[in-house]
Amino acid sequence: MNNTNINEISPEFTIATSQEFWVQRTYEEIKKRTYIDPLYDTGFKAFLSDEQALVSFLNGVFHLEGDNRITSVTVKNTEVNIIFPQVKSFRLDIRATTSNGLSVNIEMQKAKHSRFIDRILLQHSAFLLQSKYEWDHEFFKNPQKDLTDEERARREERRYEIPPTYAIWICDFAVEQQDSYRDTWAIRNSKGLTLTSKASMWPCLHGLLRAA
Repeated sequence: MNNTNINEISPEFTIATSQEFWVQRTYEEIKKRTYIDPLYDTGFKAFLSDEQALVSFLNGVFHLEGDNRITSVTVKNTEVNIIFPQVKSFRLDIRATTSNGLSVNIEMQKAKHSRFIDRILLQHSAFLLQSKYEWDHEFFKNPQKDLTDEERARREERRYEIPPTYAIWICDFAVEQQDSYRDTWAIRNSKGLTLTSKASMWPCLHGLLRAA
């Protein structure tokens, strides 16, 4: 057993192996760099405008694995062309379509304000209509003449079909009626049964950024 007195160890060795030294050194290195805060609009958009980062984020949020994983996304124009009287036009933070047919909107909300839940519902309604318009525009782009009866029936059925649309709201504050960092809102009946998951909303706290 080595009986060397700890006081005989050189000061340089003691400092170099202490946790405090490495914490301080890391802190000094961090101060030399400029970081983007994803809780603010500019940083958030810079982070998720990268397609690979967005794919990874969505797979984490939706817990998709294996063949169900999203492999690519198409980032869309963030402006929603739905006009409401006395309401300025909507411009979303991130809007995209995925390789498995989802339309997604991701919002970062740092400050809470009155009528926040109303805002979520109104903005998601506009997003859903915009997604439906683009979905139908792609489907009906071919001329309707010389269609078979089956094709005509499919077009008629498509009139009221909506694309799967998901809005993910990352909030830096507690959301009303929500006691966990993550929740899912959908259209449900009085018994709590989900009628459709095609228009779901995911309000959650900013801890989701780390969890995903």
